Amino acid sequence: MEFSANLGFLFTDLPFPQRIAAAARAGFGAVEFHDQAQSEDLRLIGDLLRSEGLRLCSLNCAMGSTAGSAALAGEEARFRAEFLAARDAAEALEARAIHVMTGRVSGAGAEAVLLRNLEFALTCTDRLLLLEVISPATMPGYWLNSPERFEAVAAALPDPRLRLMADWYHFSQICGPAALSRLRGLAPHLGHLQLARAEDRGDPLAEGLPCWPGIRALALEQGLDIGLEYRPSLPPAEVLTSLRASVL
Repeated sequence: MEFSANLGFLFTDLPFPQRIAAAARAGFGAVEFHDQAQSEDLRLIGDLLRSEGLRLCSLNCAMGSTAGSAALAGEEARFRAEFLAARDAAEALEARAIHVMTGRVSGAGAEAVLLRNLEFALTCTDRLLLLEVISPATMPGYWLNSPERFEAVAAALPDPRLRLMADWYHFSQICGPAALSRLRGLAPHLGHLQLARAEDRGDPLAEGLPCWPGIRALALEQGLDIGLEYRPSLPPAEVLTSLRASVL
């Protein structure tokens, strides 16, 4: 288990390439991106990751104004172009996984569009494909807004490379007190975990997270990294120290 700095949330006072060195200085062993890499110099980013000794857990397909495009009818060409750009960045940077975003969409045909696009994506890469369940309260209209929808997709497309990225903040909003037990039930599908304070996506200090022992145990059992994707008010090094000290 390693802690990963989400560079879309942490060190955002710095230009994107400089966030990599900042994550290493703070004590992280890995990082993860949104879709920033696709507009950066990949050779430079790769050199920085290697020189700082950081693994890249995952990066996103393009988000755009629709928060992705994988479930949008009539946007299949857009999805393919965005996915191939993300795939090329993932391969150049040796990312373990690619996060595919479904987009904001409603209607009965969205799942069928998503399945076709995922089938295409799986033929194009050997990386894990991550789908994240996002709370409707945080992102109204996002198609993948419940664990049940993820389970339906996984049942229709039972490829072991298709995995769930589970963000504690979103799962807490969706599942309430049952969030941790729901995550345990989804353990065979998990590909990555993310952590933030449930109430406000703030600093996930161990002393304010009753769920932390259970999340840590789940990560260790499943061999998962934990991405810190939160809105910082404290230096990230302090959050890391808190999480690590609580399990010594």
